[in-house]
Amino acid sequence: MIPTPATKVVDLPCIPVRRGTSSETVTLREAFLRAHELDGLDDSLLPVEREALLRFLESLGAVLLRGLPQATYADPPRFPAERIDEVFSTFDDLFDLADPDRPLLQEWHTPEPSAEDLAKCYIPLDHLHVRVPGGSSATWGTSHEPRDASDPAVLFLLLVVSWFHGKPSNGAGASFYVPTSGSKCSPISGAPAGGPHDTVFHLMGQNLAQTLMLNIREPWLREAALPAWLDQDRGPDGGVHGEGASLVSGAKRGTLWRCTWTANRASVRWDAGRPVAVTRGLTRRPIPAVEHDGPREGIAGVKAFAKAVPVGDYCRVIKASSSETKTVKYVHADASLRSAEGFERWYQNDFEASLQGWINEPRSVALPEAPLRVGFHHEEGDTYGNRELSQWEEVPAEELLVSAGAEIDVVMMHVDTIRKALGSALLTAGIDHRSARRALVRGAVMGALDEPVLAAVRRLADGQGIGSVDVRRRMSARAREAFESATESLMTLSTAPQIYHARARFTSRTAVKS
Repeated sequence: MIPTPATKVVDLPCIPVRRGTSSETVTLREAFLRAHELDGLDDSLLPVEREALLRFLESLGAVLLRGLPQATYADPPRFPAERIDEVFSTFDDLFDLADPDRPLLQEWHTPEPSAEDLAKCYIPLDHLHVRVPGGSSATWGTSHEPRDASDPAVLFLLLVVSWFHGKPSNGAGASFYVPTSGSKCSPISGAPAGGPHDTVFHLMGQNLAQTLMLNIREPWLREAALPAWLDQDRGPDGGVHGEGASLVSGAKRGTLWRCTWTANRASVRWDAGRPVAVTRGLTRRPIPAVEHDGPREGIAGVKAFAKAVPVGDYCRVIKASSSETKTVKYVHADASLRSAEGFERWYQNDFEASLQGWINEPRSVALPEAPLRVGFHHEEGDTYGNRELSQWEEVPAEELLVSAGAEIDVVMMHVDTIRKALGSALLTAGIDHRSARRALVRGAVMGALDEPVLAAVRRLADGQGIGSVDVRRRMSARAREAFESATESLMTLSTAPQIYHARARFTSRTAVKS
């Protein structure tokens, strides 16, 4: 197939961006040429799409900055037009979605699929949408997905997500993939953005150029390797893979190649110039032989190597305490950091020191004097690849870095006090763990704490005092009001004694002494 503008993404409008109050879709070339005047990626993107697209652009941005004096791009942050044209000209043939041998963000060098593969192993393109359930993944389907997956611009975005956030699956891929269970070729664990409970972080700048440069690691600018998605024939040292190589060494933690390598790769079937179906499986390209404590031989070894690749990923914050253990552990924000409970868990786990260490890692540009924001994608799922939660949030960095001290500690401890008092009150009211009403009441009460807690954190981040007694009294008052309101609809002649007793119990247990 001859590459056309419809399948080559360099000049295909496929990057949703935001400038002020307006949104538009720009080409890959325009995204870098105009990055300094664009606010960022558009809010229309799903959380997982935003995170994956940032990874894609950051890794490509590292290639654009290599060999350039920092003064030519850093102050103010701006990607040089000459370098953009040079890089896209050099790698022009590697940005085609429909290339028959080296398609972008897909498995390279695949043979023509067999008739059996076409009949059994290819699925509709719509299944690339994270909202569309597969045959055994009903929990994925949360709403109708109106975007046409056969539109090359949409397909590009879906393939970016598939590369950086691909999940394991029991589905059978085409026979040109590596067999993973007998003769069956199924996707395994091993995407850059890892397991079922995962949080990854990005620094957010004043515009798209600054955002990308803040997340490009300074060591990447001195490496020889390309992003693993750009040239699949080359390894972590920048050299061409040996013929028939199954393992490749040298993929050190945090390097560009390793941070962009993925185990599972899609392969899109084209018919008369249009994409019609897709298959996914474990790549036949060489597997990084990285450090891990599991098996090293056979398919069990391949799976262990692939699962270990995300260790040291540049978007993950290593827990400060994990430096004392052999196993690397990461910060996982399992609740919204726009909520009282999210902040309470953050500070009770002492994550602020871990985040500060991550922020201070060497980057392609210096940290700006303007206030930083931290964007993070947190995901909850199961070991079978089903996503139950995918959420993107941005929080001012200073709110996550408030130093531990008496004022912040007592506020967060009071969140815990109210949560425990609520649990006891719900049982007193006859609302047990099996009741659907429990979640509604709990959500209303704990949600009522968000305003006073977030306001207190903001004041502390600004270096102001908060008057912890007053804050806690305001928290208790709002919680009691919410509890009374949420239980009002449950009041009947038979339940009234329990409800009144529960309210009194809740009031007593949330009282704040001077």
